[in-house]
Amino acid sequence: MNYDYIAVIGATATGKTNLAVKIASMVDGEIISCDSRQVYKGMDIGSGKDLDAYNTPKGKIPYHLIDILEPSQDYSVFHFLEDFHRCFFDIKSRGKVPVLCGGTYMYFTALFLRYGLVKVDDLEDKATKLLEIDHEKLIEELKELNPLLHNRTDLTEHFKTAKALVIARESQRYETEHGITYRPIELRPLVIATQVSREEFYKRIRLRLSERLREGLVDEVRALMNSGLTDERLDYFGLEYKFAGRYLRSELSKNDMIQRLVNAINEYAKKQLTGINKLERNGIEVNWIPPEEISTVKDLLEESGFPIVE
Repeated sequence: MNYDYIAVIGATATGKTNLAVKIASMVDGEIISCDSRQVYKGMDIGSGKDLDAYNTPKGKIPYHLIDILEPSQDYSVFHFLEDFHRCFFDIKSRGKVPVLCGGTYMYFTALFLRYGLVKVDDLEDKATKLLEIDHEKLIEELKELNPLLHNRTDLTEHFKTAKALVIARESQRYETEHGITYRPIELRPLVIATQVSREEFYKRIRLRLSERLREGLVDEVRALMNSGLTDERLDYFGLEYKFAGRYLRSELSKNDMIQRLVNAINEYAKKQLTGINKLERNGIEVNWIPPEEISTVKDLLEESGFPIVE
C-alpha cells in the first residue's frame, strides 16, 4: 500500500511520544505534533511536552507545532489543518518522513476523515459576545445549522457552544458566498494506535500525574496566572490547567484537585478512544500495537513501504 505519512495516536499516557520518536529515528522522519495544548509556550508540564524524549542516539528528532503560540492566542482545528499540511510538504520536500504524533482526537479525526472547515478570525472575541445569549438558545441554533455535530461536547459548556456556533455561522456564510469551505487534501496515513491494558492504563495515569506534580505542575499554572492568563482561559485548556487553577484559587483542596483531575483524565481518555473507534467505523485502518513492541512496529513499517534507516 502507498502511505503518505505515519500517524501515532492513542489515549493519554499510553506512550505515544516515545514510540513516535523511535519510529522517526527508524525512518529518518520528523514529528508533527497533534496536541491542542503543546502549541502553547509556557505550558510544558501540564501538556506533557517531554522535549527530552526527542533526543536519540542518532541525534535530536526535529519536531513541529510545539511552542508556536502564546497561551492567550487562538488555535483551532482549521489552524491545525493548515499548519499540518504546511509542515507535511516542507518535511517531504527535504526527503524526510512526516510522523504525526498526538492525542487531540478532534484534530486527527478532522485530518483523517478530511472534514471541510472554514477559517474564523477573532473566534474567541466573537464567541465571548455570544455568551450574553442563553445557552439553550445557542444550542438550538447550532443544531439547526449543523445537525450532524462531530463533537457532542460542544453542547456541554456555554463557551464551547458559542465557539461552535460562530464557526457554524461563518461556514454557512462562506459556503453561500464561495460554494466551498476548507478543501481537504487527499493523504493516506499509516495509523498506529498505542495499546495498553486497562490495568496498566490507570496505573500510568496516576504515575504520570504524580510525576507532573513533583516536576512543578502547580507552579507552572501559578506562573500562567501571574502572567495575566484569565481563570476562564485556564478552564478552557482543561484537565491539569483547569483543576490546578481552581486549587490555586482555593476552590479545591489538594486532594480534591488530584481526585477530580484523575477522573477528568480518565473521561478524556475515553473520548480519545471513542474518536479512534470512529475512525475505524469510517473505514480508517488502525493498527493497535503495544508501544513496547518495537519489532512489531518495525515489521509493519517495512511491510507498508517505509525504508528502515539503520
